[in-house]
Amino acid sequence: MERPRRENYLVYIGTYTSEQSKGIYAYRFNAATGQFVPLGLRQRRVNPSFLAVHPNHKILYAVNEIGNFQNQSSGAISAFAIDSHTGK
Repeated sequence: MERPRRENYLVYIGTYTSEQSKGIYAYRFNAATGQFVPLGLRQRRVNPSFLAVHPNHKILYAVNEIGNFQNQSSGAISAFAIDSHTGK
């Protein structure tokens, strides 16, 4: 039996942070209409350049490109629980 296709998705955009960009932004995407609805900034982080959603759609991972993490030359990985209703 074929599963019903989803029409609405949460889409996350990671950014290099600056005065204009503050971190991770979310949108709702309607696959039937092609419409993106901005939900705004969902998480302030420094340079979350690569994002991945866990297969269960409950966790968002972000690679933070930073020059220093806890006083060491390094980057960081952040994980966030996803609220499917608000995108936060």
